[in-house]
Amino acid sequence: MFMAEGNAIYSVVSNAIRNGDPLEDLLEPLPDAIYLTSRDGRLEWANSSFLYLFAGSLDRSVQLPPVDITYDPLTRMSDDMIVGGCDALEFQYKSYDVRHRAIILRTVKRSLADCGDPRIAIFGMTRVVEIVDPTGEDPTARIKRLWGCYQGLSERDQGVLTGLARGEKLKDVAKRMRITEKTVDNRRKAALKILGLRSQVDLVAMFVRFHDRGYGNFGF
Repeated sequence: MFMAEGNAIYSVVSNAIRNGDPLEDLLEPLPDAIYLTSRDGRLEWANSSFLYLFAGSLDRSVQLPPVDITYDPLTRMSDDMIVGGCDALEFQYKSYDVRHRAIILRTVKRSLADCGDPRIAIFGMTRVVEIVDPTGEDPTARIKRLWGCYQGLSERDQGVLTGLARGEKLKDVAKRMRITEKTVDNRRKAALKILGLRSQVDLVAMFVRFHDRGYGNFGF
């Protein structure tokens, strides 16, 4: 259903770009966040729903600020897939809005590479599925807090987490660190509890955000 809605709006957008028609009258009334980005992820156009949700301003006279969804590994991966030749994607993920509320988003992306505008490569439509935490935590503050917790771990625990996040198996981490697989798994569980992470996906996302914020390069 959501993909069908996205495809219908995508058709309107792609035709408007080909014909040189303005997008505002077509997309401003829509409640979903609609946005067009370049090949490298730069935001080229967005409707008011997007600006209100992610930028916190409806003033188009100022430069659009970077939005936190660009830091999400899944979002960035989906951009790469579209630019790499995938025609359409639909996915759901957790993110934060400009008010730092934790939210569940559903997104459709389509390629605009053949629409004749070299600045625009990707069509995106995003809908808020659920507000998980109405109060939220500032994403920047959360990363700083996670970094402090990570720095407080022992070198062994840090080595276990970085190895697993890079995709190493338990036995490979155990062999490299000269400890048992059971020890690796126990240290993994203990460290994730300290960091407040629930899954391998959360762990990888943490290291990617560390890299994005300049805390270090962990080989991802």
